[in-house]
Amino acid sequence: MKRITIKFFIISSIIIAVVLKIESTNAFNPISGTDLYTHARWNSLYDLTEKDTIDILIMGNSRSYNGINPKQLSCATSSLSFIIGAPGTTFKDTYFSFKEILKRTKPKLLVIETYCINNFSYTNSSGALQSILKSFSAKINFKSKLESTPFLFGVNDWPYAWLTSIRNHNYIFDEKQNLKENIEKTPQIEESIKKGSDNKYVGKYQLYLGKYNGNSGLKKKVIERYKKEGPLTNGATRFVSDTHKEYLKKLNTLCLENNVELMFLTIPVYSESIKNHDVFRNYFGKIIKPLNRNWLDLQNNYDFLPSHFDNVYKAAHHTTADGSFACTKKLVDFIDNKYQDLIPSRKSEKSWLEKFYNTEEYFPYHSAINNDKKVIKLIENKNVDGIIVKECAYTSITQNYGIIWGKTTINDSINKNLKNYNLGLIAKVKMDGEVKNIQIIIPYSDIYSNGKKIVFLTRTKPLEIQQLYRANFIENKKKNSEESI
Repeated sequence: MKRITIKFFIISSIIIAVVLKIESTNAFNPISGTDLYTHARWNSLYDLTEKDTIDILIMGNSRSYNGINPKQLSCATSSLSFIIGAPGTTFKDTYFSFKEILKRTKPKLLVIETYCINNFSYTNSSGALQSILKSFSAKINFKSKLESTPFLFGVNDWPYAWLTSIRNHNYIFDEKQNLKENIEKTPQIEESIKKGSDNKYVGKYQLYLGKYNGNSGLKKKVIERYKKEGPLTNGATRFVSDTHKEYLKKLNTLCLENNVELMFLTIPVYSESIKNHDVFRNYFGKIIKPLNRNWLDLQNNYDFLPSHFDNVYKAAHHTTADGSFACTKKLVDFIDNKYQDLIPSRKSEKSWLEKFYNTEEYFPYHSAINNDKKVIKLIENKNVDGIIVKECAYTSITQNYGIIWGKTTINDSINKNLKNYNLGLIAKVKMDGEVKNIQIIIPYSDIYSNGKKIVFLTRTKPLEIQQLYRANFIENKKKNSEESI
């Protein structure tokens, strides 16, 4: 009996060692596409929270990271915001993700995007299970993952959750999978999902706060199809599973225990793609009413444009980059109204300025630092057509482009609707190696304007503004024959 036990132990140890060795090669785990971004989010969150506290945390499925621009949100609120989301994941998975995050940082405000709160149950959706498996594999804390395993997966699926060689064993017989090639790609994948030698996540972001957009707005052909074939989503048939109702209560309790404010956010879909949203709104409102939490429903009082949504005819479509700016503006307004005293202002902190200063999102909300030679101030508290322009300036953002912006504040004495105007400049500039006089048109920015604060902003080629001759407000309908950027 003793020999059998020893033999079993030796064989088991060999099998475990072999499996772990295979796991370390990533032969069965070729991370690609949007999954790269899921891993990058977790790595970036852990990197950021070595020194910084996340103030506003947004969580959910793909609608969350397509729907909100965290850099814009951070600059607008003078805070640090971050998005943790995974494609197709569920609210139950989101709950356990938040538990892990609490070991790293305690946000002041947790924003849950509501589309992850759905009718998922463990037995009714293999697709959602695959999404949870992928989300699980991106998480970092071993203890948190171990504690959540019995709640996220059935016993039979535990090996699939922890071992990609078991989860994806079919790769051995899949002609599309080259295990040797997958192993060779491992260094490239590691470089992408972490802050590698290029100091960038996914080869793009030195500061990665979780966003993802990659789509163009709706075109006429798809819009006509929605009108002809009708909506693909019916709010009257949407419901929340008992499991998710239970975890809503759990999350609420967890937030109370950790002094974290909780709110809900619904990122909109194209208006013609959904019907009976008011039915779901009443239904979901009753579910969260006992929690006494705020809900910003952007599908309600809808005022979005076709350009704000994917050019696809399907229920699970997302907002574009322009759409995420529009949604973020509304979230900023909501936070300013409901949580103004909750969110700390970090705009004078060195760490915050190192992240956001000299970004395109910074200057619409904040003035340049004194004596910043990169910022060329063109107008400062000057009367332009009877309107005081508080600031107009230019700075380069990258080697490829710069921005020019202008700011003013409206009052009752202004008889112009500045939404219908551009700020126009006549200036002597050096551009593309040539000195010339040009007209610069700076459009009204609906994204950055808020209440009485009016912002004009445009991107330009890199240039050197040598002299400003004139500034005036120009109605949008007017065309100008002079050269424009």
